[in-house]
Amino acid sequence: MRFTIERGDFLAPLQRIQGIVGTRTSMPILANCLVEAGSAGIEVVATNLEIGVRDRTACAVAEPGRVCVAGRKLYELVKAFPEGAPVEVMTEGAPVEVTTEGARLKRHAGRLALESDESTLPPTEGARLKLRSGRITAHLLGMEPAEFPVLPEIPAGNGMTLAAATLGELLAQTFFAMSTDITRQTLGGVLFAHDGEGHLEVVATDGHRLACRRLAVAGVTAFREIVPRKAVAEIRRLVEEGDGEVNLTFGDKHAVLRRADLTLITRLIEGRYPEYQRAIPATCRNLVVVDREALTTACRRVAIFANEKTNQVELEVSADSLVIVAQNPELGDAREEIEAKLEGDGVRIAFNARYLLDILGGMAGASVRMEMNDGNSPSLFTSGEAADYRCVLMPMRL
Repeated sequence: MRFTIERGDFLAPLQRIQGIVGTRTSMPILANCLVEAGSAGIEVVATNLEIGVRDRTACAVAEPGRVCVAGRKLYELVKAFPEGAPVEVMTEGAPVEVTTEGARLKRHAGRLALESDESTLPPTEGARLKLRSGRITAHLLGMEPAEFPVLPEIPAGNGMTLAAATLGELLAQTFFAMSTDITRQTLGGVLFAHDGEGHLEVVATDGHRLACRRLAVAGVTAFREIVPRKAVAEIRRLVEEGDGEVNLTFGDKHAVLRRADLTLITRLIEGRYPEYQRAIPATCRNLVVVDREALTTACRRVAIFANEKTNQVELEVSADSLVIVAQNPELGDAREEIEAKLEGDGVRIAFNARYLLDILGGMAGASVRMEMNDGNSPSLFTSGEAADYRCVLMPMRL
């Protein structure tokens, strides 16, 4: 294998896989990435058996081939090369041989293997990777490429094409509500649910809060799949890189995201997602409308005095104002009043300030609507008059 590539072009795919290649793994091969050169360029592949990424980059290839080397060290090495300098990459020779009495040890696939005097191990493809940039030359020992896990092929299934910015927004408005409780596996991801009639809902909940974004997506048959937390984080990182469109397809047990020459494959969470619609209040006795930015900044200031374990702040809603209060016997207290419009009798309710700020941060409108029944019932948050983004927050005990 031999190819020449610009430093930046090589660095980009290596950077994209850093969240996937692991240093703490019982399978050393998973700390490696597969670099394969073909007629049109190179392909960089990484996987942790839950998520896999394949990224293609065009470059000048003199000799095709492939090599499996440490993904993090390769990234750090290329990153340390001078900017703007082309990088020449090649594999070198057969593995190193070490002989002892009676038997022969041969370095094979990155480790020492015992063999008889009569047999010979075949040369390991890409046993050593050589990189050269200007006056810099470095070598990385590799493992056997044939041992690298093969990414699953996703059959044609339910798929949809979205703008990358739209998918990023859908996840940004919901990901914060995913559960971190390992005993509630189905809540540890984001639900993609399509009704087959042109409506997609992206949902996350941890039992204390719920975020649901609705979007019109036509030409798709019904599906209901849960994308795990780690994959959500990787997808968010990838779609934030630039504009364009992405295709998201769901198979039997996997989902695949495609954007130009980049492919991400993830396992789906198996199990039944809760009937989240039942958690959304249908009626309310109190409707409060406030300026979103004013509520956000006031909550952030008052929350400085909240208990560090509970993050509790109280909201007192009256005819023309909303008062936010936090008390901490070991620190002090804070109180701030902002303007509000109320339809109802008023309410006194307590929330986790961090949860409340997450919800407010996901909204884009100038105002926020809070629908409340009393201080013991869940509250519904929407952005202005828009009903396509709804959040539910459970109150805390006063």
